[in-house]
Amino acid sequence: MAKKIFIFPYAGGSSYSFYSFREFLRDVFEICDIEYSGHGRRMNEPLLPDVEAISADIVAQIQEFDAKDFVFWGHSFGTTILYETLCQLAVGGFAMPSHVFVSGNSSPAFCPKKEIAIMTDFELKNKLRKLGGMPQTVLDNNELMEIMLPIIRADITANENYNPNLPLRKFDIKFISFFGTKEKLTMQEKRSWRFLSEKVVTKYELSGEHFFIYEHLESVCNIMKISI
Repeated sequence: MAKKIFIFPYAGGSSYSFYSFREFLRDVFEICDIEYSGHGRRMNEPLLPDVEAISADIVAQIQEFDAKDFVFWGHSFGTTILYETLCQLAVGGFAMPSHVFVSGNSSPAFCPKKEIAIMTDFELKNKLRKLGGMPQTVLDNNELMEIMLPIIRADITANENYNPNLPLRKFDIKFISFFGTKEKLTMQEKRSWRFLSEKVVTKYELSGEHFFIYEHLESVCNIMKISI
């Protein structure tokens, strides 16, 4: 039976955001779609106010799959939700993933600056242009951005307001981290995931900016497959 994979999207993202990865993952993983409330297929549901509430909702979704053998992957904001979900699973005595893949973010040991959430819509759109990951045609579509900006802003606000319980929890899980070579993260931030695992944490760097994963679809997926 294939190992299940749960993917935690970035701010404003949804299960649709990782559709292009399916081709390269499905020979090894059974992809189990999870969706943040107010995103993607759940667009008509309310946005949740904080990381804890989003993660509690994800825990409930995971239980519906009755998963016993599974892995997690989170990108950017998704890594924050992933970490809090791990904490809630552990506290609840639920099954835990065998492997955790994180990309495009430091561990919650580094609190993000509270700066993006308070940007004007104009400033936020410029920030999104610089980060990449969103087609220019979408950014230039005012009607579509009227829908997307409140979702992105809600996710970023939740991320910037997250205060994890200290000390950070450590897990008996293998972590594999990915980063873009041009991301604005210090080496200390990139190495911070090693303090959350009792096992060896493997780190990969691939060329590119924050959304480097889309430039290296097959490579990222191949690394995931050989890591399990």
